[in-house]
Amino acid sequence: MTTFEGYINQFSKNQKPQEHTMAFRFYDFEIMSMEWDGNNTLYFMEGLSKAIFKLEYFNIWMNHSLFGWVYEVHGGISYTISSRIAFDHVARNMYWTDALYNWIAVQPVDANDNSVYKVLISEQLSTPGAIAVDPNNGYLFWSNNEATAFIERSDLSGKNRQIIVRNLLWVPDMKCDPDPTQRTLYWADNYRNTLESSDYNGGNRKVIYRSRNINLFITNIVVYRNVICATEYDDELVFCVGIETNQETWRNEFTWEVPWGLTALTDKTTTSTNPCQNEGCEHICTNSASGAVCHCKEGYTLNPDNKSCNASHSAHGKAIIFSSQNLLCSLDARIITYLTPNVSCFLTWDKTITHIAVAANDSKVIFAAGDEIVLYDLVTNQNMSLASTGNVSGLVYSWIGDDIFWSESDTGKIKVMSLNSDTKTDYTIFTRLSSPRDLAIDPHNNKLYWISFDANSMLQIESGNLIGGQRATKQTHLYSNPSGLFYDVKLNILFWISNKRLTYLSENNKFHTPTAHLLGPDTMLLIYNDYSISTKGNNSFRVYNLYHEDDVNYPIVRGIREITAISIMDSTLQPKEENKCDVSNGGCEQICVPSGSDAVCECGFGFVLQEDKHNCTTRALVDNFAVAVDFNHGMIYQISLNDNPPLKAVSALDIPQPADPLAAVYYNNSVFWSDYMDDQILKTKLNSNITEIVYSPANYIVYSLAVDHSTGNIYYTGYPYTWTIAYSRIGVVHYKSHRHKTILNRIEKAYSLALHPAKGYVFWIDGEGSVGRANMDGTNPLLLVAYGMIAPNSITVDYTDDKVYYIDNDRIHSMNLDGTNVKTLHVNSLAGFAHLAVSRDYVYATATHKQEIIKINKASSVVMVGWMTPVAEFGRLETISIYRQTDVQSVHPKCSVNNGLCSTFCFPLPNSRRSCGCPDGVTLMEDQRTCSGGIPSGTKLPPGIKPAAQTQDAGAGVSSGTFAAVIIVIILIFIVIIVGIVYFMYRRRNANMFSHAKFVNSPNVPDISVNNDAPVDDRYTSIGDIHQPTTGPGQAGMENPL
Repeated sequence: MTTFEGYINQFSKNQKPQEHTMAFRFYDFEIMSMEWDGNNTLYFMEGLSKAIFKLEYFNIWMNHSLFGWVYEVHGGISYTISSRIAFDHVARNMYWTDALYNWIAVQPVDANDNSVYKVLISEQLSTPGAIAVDPNNGYLFWSNNEATAFIERSDLSGKNRQIIVRNLLWVPDMKCDPDPTQRTLYWADNYRNTLESSDYNGGNRKVIYRSRNINLFITNIVVYRNVICATEYDDELVFCVGIETNQETWRNEFTWEVPWGLTALTDKTTTSTNPCQNEGCEHICTNSASGAVCHCKEGYTLNPDNKSCNASHSAHGKAIIFSSQNLLCSLDARIITYLTPNVSCFLTWDKTITHIAVAANDSKVIFAAGDEIVLYDLVTNQNMSLASTGNVSGLVYSWIGDDIFWSESDTGKIKVMSLNSDTKTDYTIFTRLSSPRDLAIDPHNNKLYWISFDANSMLQIESGNLIGGQRATKQTHLYSNPSGLFYDVKLNILFWISNKRLTYLSENNKFHTPTAHLLGPDTMLLIYNDYSISTKGNNSFRVYNLYHEDDVNYPIVRGIREITAISIMDSTLQPKEENKCDVSNGGCEQICVPSGSDAVCECGFGFVLQEDKHNCTTRALVDNFAVAVDFNHGMIYQISLNDNPPLKAVSALDIPQPADPLAAVYYNNSVFWSDYMDDQILKTKLNSNITEIVYSPANYIVYSLAVDHSTGNIYYTGYPYTWTIAYSRIGVVHYKSHRHKTILNRIEKAYSLALHPAKGYVFWIDGEGSVGRANMDGTNPLLLVAYGMIAPNSITVDYTDDKVYYIDNDRIHSMNLDGTNVKTLHVNSLAGFAHLAVSRDYVYATATHKQEIIKINKASSVVMVGWMTPVAEFGRLETISIYRQTDVQSVHPKCSVNNGLCSTFCFPLPNSRRSCGCPDGVTLMEDQRTCSGGIPSGTKLPPGIKPAAQTQDAGAGVSSGTFAAVIIVIILIFIVIIVGIVYFMYRRRNANMFSHAKFVNSPNVPDISVNNDAPVDDRYTSIGDIHQPTTGPGQAGMENPL
């Protein structure tokens, strides 16, 4: 543990504060979160022991004789990178999130009994992570970090919940301003690379700091006066940023340690009295909008006096219910996170109990013993015999219909009984089964599963519905003696033990456990919160994490000799109806937000909800807009350039998600964009979700795109990411045929390019420190700026004044087309310039540390302050292109007319000249217009995306014969083209051009296939492999040569 002495807001880069370091004497700790009580006690959440501790008599010098006395406050938490703690110094309560158990809990820190904790919130949570409290204003805040990340608020008793901040990606930590009058919430978002703030209602949202590091990994933050500080895991440092200046004020890099937890040793401000001080709550007291509220610890309920507590039943609140011969007992379910087993036996029966099912919401246990099934009420401690049976070989409970199902191996039957019925009559729903056993149930989908023998005496898994129909075989030829069939309703996976290892059946093929998951001789199985719990029938369990090989423990149940049956009791596993957002995303195209028992559909930033209240659409801007890539969110936006109002209209391009766009350019009512993860150049039409692949430059990341307005051809820079390719390249793709030609391939780091077709030039930025220019066919390359550059990264051309503008580190420069007359337009060492574009009298630029587009007057170099309101929802804005109908486009006089009489590529050259070119691997004929020769094979496209309809190359070219022959050829080709267009338009109308994936505003994490293969992208799973059509042998030329 390290402390830095002094006032945090006075730490500076020039003067390092006094540092103190101390190691814990007897402990190996991994501290995930820390809180200071404002007096002399430090609280921390520790991962290895899975507990919350307090360290008393702590001071900044860590020299007290009692240092090292560590006391456990609460045990049995999960070890996840998301879980955090927050301390209410007024009521002296500790709150924490637990991403594994998916709950938010509270416990008094001064309680003598560590079991005095209460789960405040467990419904409609999605991987809760960051947490903060403001006890003076009575608020609790937390983040949901699943597919739809947001920040939610409630009072300190968990009531009056409200979502206040959306459009987030991953929030690891948050804090309230120490001054309660500020009513400001601060948080980090790792995938947005930001430190941010808002008021308590989510308004006045601001980005305080955006890191240049796209792999930001902040773990904890702290706020002190006018600075916010954070620990950064990857770079092993702690740093502070001025809240008003938005600039880093101090940092400390660690040599050997990896910082994680962080807190400030300061006084706590108290502006309100403790409402719980005289309330007289027996267990727990929290503050709510209406005053103090008493709570009882887990497993207890509040008495009518609303102060004292009484045991809800004789088992643990969330428990493993098990039998040991004729004993019925419970264990705290948190043994999966290393809580010491504390067994409680509550019933002794006269026969051995062989099977157990639990009705958690009703606090009832159903068990089979001998030749009967019995219901035991945990609250009243009364039991009732339900049915006489044969040899019971499986027992499950449906919480949807309040029914029990059991199988009988000797009679070959599966029976059902309704617990709602007064007569308690059983009915046979399946007969003539061969030794059925090990029942499992999925009540939400109306399914039963069981193990039986087939006609060849081979073991199999069968299924059927809950009324005895739809019997089907799910798995055949099982290994010897499979057992422990269990259906997990959270994962929607059927599990069992086979050949001494965990085995599973996933209907959607989206689950995979990377561990070997060897279970040895175990025969009984439960799945609970990402852990398997199994036993071979002795007095111990094997607890095994589904995703981490080394997370396994073997809790021993003292005082028990053997275990004969197991079940899980947790009411959150038995909802009467599923969270509607968990079923087909609630019918929402993009974002589903639970609202009580309903689902409310919302749309991501830049989209609008349609009248059906489920689907989302875009309202594309028609004129006077910029197209910019949002790198963090994987989005492309149209941003209005109208001077008024300052709050600009923003419309999202409806590209398939998840996506990883890096460059984008507007042309002819469409946006061409590159996906840097899939090595693709794509085209999306405005006001639609029609997306097609234009070209796939394998092994190259497309950093920049530009369109030649003379021909519609697309130029790009390709940066290689494989060691077998030494240089970057500039290539061109035919606008219609999508054929490709490399024009330059000896550039070190081709970051950006720009075109001036009227002059016949292509310009580029080489990240090694130069600006280059060549003819648009790649001839006559030269360096306009060959040295003296620091960090060049973007270039654009001003067609009106024939100027080139480019970014070099913190400066925007201009120069003539020949590289002369270099001038500095603007300098900003704080913005972090990214990309730029020119339109009319202004240069527009995106910047890492800006949430708006910077607008600079070309003539005066004056920045137009206040012309655009910063948009906090933006991530890191990258490439930018501008469209105005009245803007003059650079068009070459030869190539813009009849494609310059070229069969495929027409390349603008200086002095109104042009040259014709052919795709890679195709030669130009002697007429210097027509292409001929072999055609390389087509590019294989990912399944699920169809290529654009392509026109085949024209014939071998137009001969130099008679004029009449030429006319005949032209007419024939024209007819073929018209027929082809009609055919392909018909195909496009009737084909599913794109399997539009569900919008997820989240980290791009692909699903995992069940067969242990590589990750599978959701976009490529609906349609089989599709191959791009190619021209036939001997065919060449894509356009009418005349």
